[in-house]
Amino acid sequence: MKVLAAIAANAAFAGRYQGQSLQTRGIATMTLDEETSKLWNNGAMSTTIGRILNSPFDELFPLDFIQPHNGPQFVPGETIKFLYNLNFSDRLKMFSYVDVESYGGNSTRFLEDQLGAENVNFDIDLDDLLESSFDGERTTRLNGHDFEVYHDLSSIEAWLLADVNSHQFATVSSIGKTHENRDIWVVNISNPPTNLAADSSLPTVVVDCGIHAREWVSPAFCQHLINELLATSGSAESWKNSVNWVIYPLLNPDGYSFSWSDDRMWRKNRRVNSGTSCVGVDLNRNYDAKWNTFGSSSNPCHQTYHGTSSFSEPESTAHSNHMATVQSKQAYLTFHSFSEVIIFPYSTVGSDEADNRAELNSLAGEMVSGIKSVHGKNYRKGEGAEIFGLAAGGSDDWAHMSGIPISYTIELRDTGSFGFLLPESQIKPTCEENMKGVEAVFDHVKPLNSCATAVCAGDCWYHKSDRLFKCFAPTGRQPPSSSIFIGVNFDLLDSSSALSDLSALYTLTFILLS
Repeated sequence: MKVLAAIAANAAFAGRYQGQSLQTRGIATMTLDEETSKLWNNGAMSTTIGRILNSPFDELFPLDFIQPHNGPQFVPGETIKFLYNLNFSDRLKMFSYVDVESYGGNSTRFLEDQLGAENVNFDIDLDDLLESSFDGERTTRLNGHDFEVYHDLSSIEAWLLADVNSHQFATVSSIGKTHENRDIWVVNISNPPTNLAADSSLPTVVVDCGIHAREWVSPAFCQHLINELLATSGSAESWKNSVNWVIYPLLNPDGYSFSWSDDRMWRKNRRVNSGTSCVGVDLNRNYDAKWNTFGSSSNPCHQTYHGTSSFSEPESTAHSNHMATVQSKQAYLTFHSFSEVIIFPYSTVGSDEADNRAELNSLAGEMVSGIKSVHGKNYRKGEGAEIFGLAAGGSDDWAHMSGIPISYTIELRDTGSFGFLLPESQIKPTCEENMKGVEAVFDHVKPLNSCATAVCAGDCWYHKSDRLFKCFAPTGRQPPSSSIFIGVNFDLLDSSSALSDLSALYTLTFILLS
């Protein structure tokens, strides 16, 4: 419990992290040779990518692979790291050929024997990494919320309900309850034109964070995004004027709370699974996107357990039901950590391909360029199945299959040095660079004009087909037949020209609607 002692001794951490020491956990590092790679692939050499963990060994002895974060390929020469419990005596009993008494429940010795002691290094101190992650200077900010440190659930909720919900352009509401009866919050941010027709809607960007509990930098980013959208200055301040923002700042509050109170490395929700002592479902394998096929597990003890059916979980159900009520969804962004990768559909099977793959790949390239321009980070990009491995049941694939044309999973910092235990000192640069990525998506979906430049005598409507505001409804409903509207394309006018200058009249478009 040395990490708790260190935190308790430091007033900056008092009342913060209350979880257990990670001395009960270990990280094993090994480079696969031909024999050990066969172990993971039922005795046959394989180049199967990602999380297709088809070995009985892995199903019975579920290991939490953290490097590569997307899952190992299990090929000779590959270096992998995985998190495991030091005492896994219950799992050892599942191996009929194992003399449990000889191991005394010690999983380190078991792994050494199974994987080859000469290949495995168990010398990583997770407590040191955990302690070093709390390296931010905790100060009282003028607005009462510090965006450069990690916050527990109660602090996040207090900020949402007090500061965010009181803002004139934001509303905070609950979309449902979790397994442990906690609220799942959504933040709506918008400042539409005053003459936008009541039956019209701006394009909407949907963002979520924190679907995996231990990925703390993810909800930290959503907090940063909300703050930037509601700021009185800055490049993102104006984004809410032409695009609606629907943000789920923490989709897995039960798991997140547990990662603060008990187990920092907790990933899943807190579902009590029938017939086993193993708790939790991987929410990002629970969506209706080729559910229960590749890259997930039917074992409740596994980190990628997909649940008993698609949308079996209250969190994924509430999320999907609420998203169905959101109008004009043009983009969906879900933030995870770690790996520094931008992923677009599909991650289901290699033969699945998005109908707008070229668009997704091109826009991902713009996101990568924007991110790099801030702090020089080189994020990778690609189709999920190709670049990150198969992972059926993910929210990004489900969103795209549901009709949202732009859908990305963004894996934030870093590439493995700290992994899920990213230091607080990296929160700010992580958020800064990824705001540029979000800006690229905003530029891609935002209207090409405004209600003001449409110069409507009354209401204006947004036409998503050509991304323009116009003075008539896209459904064909017309204004009164006696009305004449004059539309002016101010972008074509030289700023020094006066409207009275007859030479500028060619830019005027007269639209007679009858």
